[in-house]
Formats: sequence, C-alpha cells, structure tokens
Amino acid sequence: MNPETPPASLRRGLLFWALATGAGLLANRGLPAASLLFYGLLLGAPLLEIRPAAYPRLFGLRRRGFSLALGLAALAAGALYAAAFLLAKVWLRGLFLHPGPMETASFLGGKLLLLAPGALAEEVFFRGYLQETVFAARWGDRRMGPLSYRNLAAAGLFALSHVIAGLSFRPLHTFPGGLLLGWLVERAGGHLWPAVFLHLFANLLSAWAATLLRLNLPSGGGLALLFSSKGWGAL
Repeated sequence: MNPETPPASLRRGLLFWALATGAGLLANRGLPAASLLFYGLLLGAPLLEIRPAAYPRLFGLRRRGFSLALGLAALAAGALYAAAFLLAKVWLRGLFLHPGPMETASFLGGKLLLLAPGALAEEVFFRGYLQETVFAARWGDRRMGPLSYRNLAAAGLFALSHVIAGLSFRPLHTFPGGLLLGWLVERAGGHLWPAVFLHLFANLLSAWAATLLRLNLPSGGGLALLFSSKGWGAL
C-alpha cells in the first residue's frame, strides 16, 4: 500500500464527517435542503471512497452476525417492556397501559419509514466508510483491550456528530451505542446489515418507550422526550 494513502484517506474522511455534521446541525434547525445534503454526504462519500471490491464484504446479504443482532434486540425489548411494566404496576400502582395491536402496527409502520433511511445512511458512513475503510487503513486491527482503535474512533465521531447536531449533551449515550454497533460489524466480518438492523430497532424501541411513558406516567409528556427520536435510547 502506498504510505501516503492512509493519511490522505483520513483527511478526506474527517472532512466528509465535518461537512455531514454541519449539514445535520442545519437540518435540525429546520432547513429542508440541509437534510438532503446530510444524507447525500452520508451515502455519497462512501460510494466515492470505498473500493468496489469491498462491496460484497460490506453490503452482501449473509447470515453472519444476524443471530447476535437479533439476540441483542430481543434483550433490549424485553428489558424495556419489563421496566415499563414494573414502573406502572409497582411504583405507580396502576394499570399498565399500552396501545392495541392495530395502533401498535400503525405506529411502528410509520416510524419504520421515517427511521430506516437514517439508520442505513449512518451505518454506511460511520461503520462501513469511517470504521472499516478509513480507520482500518490507518490502524488495521490494533486494539485497546477488547476494542479496536477503528471502532473507538468511529464511535467517538458518531457520538460527537449527535452532540453537535443536536446542540445538546443528551445524545452522549450514542458513544457506547456506537461501540456496540462497531463491535457487531467486526464480529460479522465487516458485514453491515446486522448493525443496520440493530440501529433501526434501537430507534424504534426508543420511540415506543416514549409512547409508553406518555400513557403511563402523569408527567410522561416531559419524560417521553428522553426517549424521543433525538433522546436517550435513540441512535
């Protein structure tokens, strides 16, 4: 490999990250054109920078990693439901309210259409491009204990983007979330789809938690903001 390739790739990666973060900040301030720029950068930079030879590894449809992703998703869903149930029954000593099957299906279907593009674009950019291409060229498999340098760097930028774009420290949980997604990609041999699934599931679960809080807590409207699409639990 040309010794100048990793630094040049790193500079371009950080430039694309800075541009995408700035576009995300403007999009959150209500500029529709910035949303198009944000998604264009998240998906366009990888298409320009990732070599086509790496596409089968990153984007191919394989089973590897999905059983682990499904297990993590089931664990998260079970923990949330149990916590909400205990909160309503033990602390508030009331009924545990939740929408019926039709309302649930409608809610999740609508949220799926809204949240799927973001989960896909962010995984392609942060895990497929930054972690498995830019930072992999820089550090390879060097590790700090159980975590690779490339995973730490990508998760750090992932969290920092959310903090800057939201002008809030509330999304700092996206750092451990990013580490988990990056670790899942590594366990899957660089395969992105399990991480895309888990990312989307986490965001759906966060939105669902907000709904449960609104129904079950007297001050649920305020607390539900913690679990909104830009709050705790959302990636």
